[in-house]
Amino acid sequence: MVLLSLDLKVSGIEGSDLLLLLCLSALSLIYFYLGFVMFNEVPLRSRIKKASFHGISKRRVVFSIAVGWILSILCLGWLFKWMFWKGSQTMLAFGISAAVFLFIAMVSFRNDGNRHFSRKVFVRLGIIWLTSSLFYFIP
Repeated sequence: MVLLSLDLKVSGIEGSDLLLLLCLSALSLIYFYLGFVMFNEVPLRSRIKKASFHGISKRRVVFSIAVGWILSILCLGWLFKWMFWKGSQTMLAFGISAAVFLFIAMVSFRNDGNRHFSRKVFVRLGIIWLTSSLFYFIP
């Protein structure tokens, strides 16, 4: 939906700004509130039950919450950049810097038991970090 709204915005179709605002805001909210559920593969219906987090370390929960927050900030930075609002450079700079620090922390605390978790987080964080870095340097 984000790519569709960007295509509509580039084409100059009315309403594309609203669609872009809704899509990126929704994506940001999903990452912010449900990041730990998505990255830990906890079923959405059982996210309240303590048994669903059995076998997941506290460090993994903290990292997944931090990744969700950082991805949320980067999505809002994209939104501000594409809508030409003030503050986009600040959001992107903070998100990019925080992603680098989190990446270094995850590499230093990485163990073999969390390979699937680490791979999924590294891929998603890497793609969004590269895209955000490109947007940061585009005027």
